[in-house]
Amino acid sequence: MSLLIAAVLLMGQTKPPALTIPEPVPPLALSDEAISQPRWAIRPVPQFPIRALSNGIAGGEVVVRCVTTAEGGLDACSVVSETPEGYGFAEEALRASSAARVQGEGGTQVRFRVRFILAD
Repeated sequence: MSLLIAAVLLMGQTKPPALTIPEPVPPLALSDEAISQPRWAIRPVPQFPIRALSNGIAGGEVVVRCVTTAEGGLDACSVVSETPEGYGFAEEALRASSAARVQGEGGTQVRFRVRFILAD
């Protein structure tokens, strides 16, 4: 986090970028049995990617698919989509997903959206 704050301060901003909590993917976006509104015990908390920040990208969005474990963790996570591509949003969404926990049975597929937005 200190690297992120240092990068923000070097770019002339006075406060670190705001992070957003993942939002469920609308149910109509699913074509399979994945749960699009997981019940979070611990939500993923991503950091804004330095690569995006240093390239002037103000926001991004990633849709992630995972399988729940018996302990509530997320396993076998993969990126369904990333916008814009190539600025580190996918990698950061996957990193944040590794610390998240959901309620429910293990072995269930979940799909969720992670949005990244810089504060003004």
